[in-house]
Amino acid sequence: MINTRHTKAAKSTSSEAVGVLEKYFPPSFFDINIHLLVHLSDEALLCGPIRYHWMYPFDRLMKTFKDYVKNT
Repeated sequence: MINTRHTKAAKSTSSEAVGVLEKYFPPSFFDINIHLLVHLSDEALLCGPIRYHWMYPFDRLMKTFKDYVKNT
């Protein structure tokens, strides 16, 4: 299970780390991955472990369905 205290600490730490990086790197360094790092702990608190909201099983099922449909 997700430890709420550790997750909140991770959010604080990641926000501080991004703040420090903003001092030394230009804005072009901060792509979507850096931005998502800040919100990762929020998502963990809201949704829980990734196995409960991961889309990979659905994507695999859709690939199976797409294999059945062929345009000839």
